[in-house]
Amino acid sequence: MPGSGATSEFAKTVCHPITINNAIQVVGLYMNCFNICAENEVYVSTKIDLVQPSQDFVTANHDDQEWAVYSSFSRASEKEVINDIFVFYNVTQNLVMMILGARFTKVPIASLTRVLNKANRSREAPAASFAIPQVSTSPSSQQRASVLPDQGKSKLPPTGTRDVFPAVQDILSKIVDVPKAIMKRESTPEDLGIDSLMVTEVLSEIQQALSIEIPSEDFMAFSDVQALCDYLNSKTGGPATESSEPTTELGSS
Repeated sequence: MPGSGATSEFAKTVCHPITINNAIQVVGLYMNCFNICAENEVYVSTKIDLVQPSQDFVTANHDDQEWAVYSSFSRASEKEVINDIFVFYNVTQNLVMMILGARFTKVPIASLTRVLNKANRSREAPAASFAIPQVSTSPSSQQRASVLPDQGKSKLPPTGTRDVFPAVQDILSKIVDVPKAIMKRESTPEDLGIDSLMVTEVLSEIQQALSIEIPSEDFMAFSDVQALCDYLNSKTGGPATESSEPTTELGSS
């Protein structure tokens, strides 16, 4: 693996992030070239337990170095492979860095494409500008101004009577590009194409729209959309059904 050619930019960092990323990408190429994977799926790096560089790695001039990358892996499940990565200085063959517990998860290429497209669009979008309304001191104007901060947020019925299913439909439809008309309460994550890449986005959108934070371990236990709604309704005081309990993984990929 050749040097990355960006020493000056990272001269003051604790260790060199581009070289670390290059080492992980080398293993990613191996994972996708030599492991059985459907044509519409790909392994992506989703988690790393530990990055342990040596002092030689930290102080090295990365523009002038070449590295040899080795890895060993074990299969955690049908969809996840765990790698331990070892980086050696190519000249002396000294071990200079270990990357332990590098997890690669098999995800649909279509899902990865959606996530990357949304990320790219958000980076390219111009910064939003907001006009400050001119409000008079009359009571009617004050009342109108008081609702301005809530514009754009999900409008829900009073606590104790509301069902969050319509709001959940809106959130999931926006993320997975599935029309609300075909999104049912009994729809499973597989039906909607929700995988591990989308979990963080779903949780973030729910928290933003409904002001409810869901631990990822709870979300992964929901069997269908109704199970998610029952959980949210329990937090808002809304109605719950008896039909679904969190028994299988909603966030499976």
